Parts: sequence; C-alpha cells; structure tokens
Amino acid sequence: MMQQQHPAQVVQRVRTAFQLGRTRKLQFREGQLRAFLRLLDENETSLLDAVYADLRKPPQETSLCELDLVRNEVLHALHNAWDWSKPEVIGKSFVNMLDTVQIRKDPYGVVLIMSSWSCPLLLLLRPFVGALAAGNCVILHPNNKAYTTAMLIAELIGKYLDNECYQVFTGNASETEELLLQHFDYVFYTGGMDKAKQIRDLTNRHLTPTRLELAGKCPVFIDDNVNLNMAAKRIMLGKLINAGQTSSAADFLLCSKSIEEPLVAALHNAVMELLGSNPQTSSYYARIINDVQYERLVHLMAGTTVALGGKCDPYERYIEPTVLTNVTAEDPIMCEEIFGPLLPIVNINGPDEAVEFITRRAKPLAVYVFSNTKSTIDKFLHGTSSDFVVINDAGIQVGLGSSGGKSTFDNFTHHKTCIIKDLSAINERLNSLRYPPYSSRNVSFLRMINKPRNYPSMAWMKNYLIFCLGVAVAAAYYYYSK
Repeated sequence: MMQQQHPAQVVQRVRTAFQLGRTRKLQFREGQLRAFLRLLDENETSLLDAVYADLRKPPQETSLCELDLVRNEVLHALHNAWDWSKPEVIGKSFVNMLDTVQIRKDPYGVVLIMSSWSCPLLLLLRPFVGALAAGNCVILHPNNKAYTTAMLIAELIGKYLDNECYQVFTGNASETEELLLQHFDYVFYTGGMDKAKQIRDLTNRHLTPTRLELAGKCPVFIDDNVNLNMAAKRIMLGKLINAGQTSSAADFLLCSKSIEEPLVAALHNAVMELLGSNPQTSSYYARIINDVQYERLVHLMAGTTVALGGKCDPYERYIEPTVLTNVTAEDPIMCEEIFGPLLPIVNINGPDEAVEFITRRAKPLAVYVFSNTKSTIDKFLHGTSSDFVVINDAGIQVGLGSSGGKSTFDNFTHHKTCIIKDLSAINERLNSLRYPPYSSRNVSFLRMINKPRNYPSMAWMKNYLIFCLGVAVAAAYYYYSK
C-alpha cells in the first residue's frame, strides 16, 4: 500500500485548490482532459494488465467494455464541455420581461467518487471525466479489492494530472470511514447496497448531496415464440463478461416449463460456441475476484439442480458457467444479487405472471425481454419499473442513458438560477406594483400578468425562415442565370 495522507489533510488540500478557482477556468479543464486522454493512450497496456491481474479479465473485454468507453467519454467532453457550461436562458414572466433570467452551471466543489471492483476502470473513471469537465476538484477512491488496478490509477493520476485538484485515496476500511466523515460537496458511489447504506449514513451528518448508483437482480423473460438459440447466445454473451461480475448481467431467467429443456440445450450450445468445451482453459473467461466471493457463489448453488456446468476450482477461483433449475422465489440464490456466472431458471406461466413476479421484488437495474409479440413487449414496457428495458438482447446498455455524456456532466453540476434585475426607470415603474401599500387593482393586475398561458409554439418559425431564404436564393439564381 502506497503512502497515504490522513483523510482530513487530503480533503483540505483539494478544497484549498478549489477555493483558488483553478478548475473554474474552462481552459484549465480542457488541458486536464487532454492530459487524462494521454494517460489512457500511453498506459493502455499497463491498465489492461492490471485488470487482468485482479480479475483475469481478458484484455479485449477490458478494452471494449471499459477503457474505450472511458476514452470516448473524454473525447465527448472535450468536444462539448464549452457548450454544456454555457448559461441556459429560461422563460420569464411579464414582471421580469426587462431582466436577465438564466441557469448557470456551477461545479459542486470537492467531489468524492467511489466505485465497485467489478469494472475497476469504467466505474471509477467515467464519472471522474464528468466531474472534471464540470469544474470540480475530485478525490477518487478505487476499490482495493481490485488492488493492482487501484495502485496503478493512483500512480498515473499523480503523474499526469494536477496533484492539487485531483487526488486518489487508497486507504483501508477504517481510513475510508474516516474519509467519509469529512465534509464533501458531492459524493458519487457505484456498487452494492450495504456499502451504499454506510455511505448514506456517514455523509448525512453534513447533509451532503449523494448519488448512489446501485445494482439489482436483472430478470430476463423468454417468450415461447422466440428463436432460443439466438436468445441464449445473447444472454450468455452478457452473462460471461467478467464471469458474470457486472451489475447489468442477467440474474435469472423467467420462462414456461415447456421451453425449459430446449432453452438449457441452447444455453449449452452458446457456452460451447463462446468459450469452447472447457471454459476453464479459455483465455476469454475471467475469475472470481476473491475467496469470499467464491465461497458465497458456491453456497448459493446449494439446494438447486445443476442443469449445465457446475464445475468449481477453489485454487483458481474458477466457477464454470452454470445454469440451475428447480429454483423457487424463496431459494437463497433468489434473495440477493448473484454477481457471478450462475443463472437460475424460474418457471412462470406467461408474460402476465412474469410481470407480477418482477414487480413484487426490488426494482431491478435492467429488465430484458425476448419476444416477437408487441402486446407482450408492451406489458413489460408499461408494467415494470427499472433503469433500463432492453428488448431481444441482454447487457448491451453500458454507456447509454443517464450514465454518460452530458448526463454525467450534469450529475456533477449545480444548476443555479440567476436573475439579473434591470435598474431602469421603466422597470422600476413596472416593479412598483409589488410594493406596499397594496391596492386591489395592483394585486389583480399582478395576478393576471403572472398567470401561466399556453402561447402558440414558435418552433416552426426557424424552419419557415430557412425555407423563405431558400426560395429567395433559388429565385435570385434563376433571375441572374438567364
């Protein structure tokens, strides 16, 4: 473990840098984003090797599912941060017609970003890009379960970026608790429920705004009318990434008893096609992060029927891609997020029962639906609640929605409403209506002009003017070409 300052010293150092206003300058942020891009480009091999050392995660998988997404996030921020940072002009009432009313985009200040070990580059560095682009000073706290990656990130951030504005904290559990007791302006965490509760309780003492990106059990419904081979391959592709240790992986399958046997056969064919006859020898299959997680997953298999796979090797922390049947809603494997290569099948009778099964449980991160029937698809779109719904695929939503681009920038931005009053005599005369002594006439007039009205939209005007300009240019060309 590298030398680490006391948490209070780390936070104070970063807060001093923010108070000096260095990160508020867009030129400074752009320079730091370019330096971060060089960090990714010049150290790609080292980063891939570090993740492999922690998870035995294939370099190709890390490159596509983590490093490329972070790199694209930096490029997107470089192209758009100036526009994202501009004040936003908003509508105003008649009383404010001569004033300037806008929403300004301010950084929160000192931000703490914490992440899970499952995707140690993506889950830590993607939000970091948004926080940096928004003008915050940032303390990164990588998960030490992915120890090699955490140490490398700490080394590289210190080498490439401003050491006063951006710090990496790699303390142990007690030091992390001490860190969370410090005053932050914003805390962003991606990971499990238990840690999230601890973060919430510790940051509440300062009433710190906190965003908790939590996982959940992601269900997959498989209709009787789909191509099972195609569905099985797509499900297994998402499930085998990082040996199922991702929050977006399919957690359990819902299907009728009539297709269970052919579905298991299709899943077996998918594993054979993706990893070969012996997944343990495949260079494309990761391992479980540590002994604690390995023992937990082995314990979850107890009491179920292994229909596919089931082979385990404690020395390598290897668990074969495993499909389980005869699973009920009360079994231990259905009471927590699996976060591993186990895939239980629960039998249901049709989409209505599947929707009911999903809605009775905690809200999932994603719902996956394989069906060719519009009415069935609509039942899941309208009848379930989740961050994502994916139709006829599983685990492809990484980088979409509220977890990338401008959404990430906005997560780390305080939207401050500003009213700049006009001090002219005309405006003062208009505003004098609100001063005492009140008269019924003035009050009635103010209520009337402040009442919201549904004015006709003028959105068509731009297109109309462009059309008129085009006609004028065409007419001029026709006239002068004669």
